[in-house]
Amino acid sequence: MLRLIRFIYILLVTALLAACASREALVVEPNSLPKQRINAFNNSLQCFGRMLNAYVDQPLPIEVGVIRDATGASRDGEIPIDLRDMTVSTLSKIGGPLSIVYRPTIDETQLFNIGGAAMIPSRAFGNDTIFTLYGAVTEFDRAFYNKKTSQNLSTEFGAGKGMTNFDFGRNTQKTSTRIVMDFYANQTTMFSIANHTASTNAMVLNLDSVDHNYDISINGNSIGWSDSLSRIEARHASVRLLVELGVIETLGKAVPVPYWKCLPGGIEDPETVETARREFIQTQEAQNVETIPNTHTLSFTQVRRARTPLEIEQKFNTLVSAYALTGKYTETGVALRDRLLQDAGFLSSDYTNPDVYVALWKTLPY
Repeated sequence: MLRLIRFIYILLVTALLAACASREALVVEPNSLPKQRINAFNNSLQCFGRMLNAYVDQPLPIEVGVIRDATGASRDGEIPIDLRDMTVSTLSKIGGPLSIVYRPTIDETQLFNIGGAAMIPSRAFGNDTIFTLYGAVTEFDRAFYNKKTSQNLSTEFGAGKGMTNFDFGRNTQKTSTRIVMDFYANQTTMFSIANHTASTNAMVLNLDSVDHNYDISINGNSIGWSDSLSRIEARHASVRLLVELGVIETLGKAVPVPYWKCLPGGIEDPETVETARREFIQTQEAQNVETIPNTHTLSFTQVRRARTPLEIEQKFNTLVSAYALTGKYTETGVALRDRLLQDAGFLSSDYTNPDVYVALWKTLPY
């Protein structure tokens, strides 16, 4: 019996040493080239750019203000402190009619000795911007969920003829961290926060780790093997995704456009729909043509608000013209308007009905 145990021991030692040696010497060539990070939102930025091209007929000057980590809870660079460059690159990827107005950073203002320019909207320097984006990481709840499990097995046999011990252990741990990011738009011409433009998005990151250990001991001689596996979802990639979602949602509310159609599983935003309805029917004092670019918000395809039934008709016809520009219809002008009304289940005289406008606004091809 003792010989059999020693034979098994030598066999295990040989096998494990061979396995270790082969692991160290083995070189595995990659099966494929590195691939771009893919997620469900990869096409959202390009989709939003196409949407803006269809819905807006003039450049949208946008400026990026302070975008940062406001929690102070990040350790060892878990979250970037300054997210401004990430936001600027996101706007650049959107493209479309966006015109990105650059604002000097604090370091640049000190380098070029131009005072507090980083805190002053570009309008003060002669640049007309419609909105300035601000944002921050507002919550960073580390390990709000932490679960540990362990399994252990130990047995011994061969008492009196050479003791043999066998031990097995397995430990697992799952930790979840929550990151929340907020964005909002500042109306730079009015020096006030644009109402109903704020966005709040949250993401949960998971850290999973597994440890195994095996140990065999015969007469005081032992051999063991252990391994560990850990998986953590990249925090920086998650923060970038939160920036992208925040920019799309905030600009989508501010313009306004049905931005949710560019997000996988997007849900219709009733506030943005109401903004489109309100901008169709709301009246205000006539504005001088020279001041139109400085209006505190952009209406769909035009800055000026509808004041009279005639202007409401003109605003609706502007929407019809946007349909004509898609190239999906042979009709134009009144003929296209009548067709769109008929397809939507309305009468030809319903072009002043806000419900008709909103229905077509939400379904404009892009």
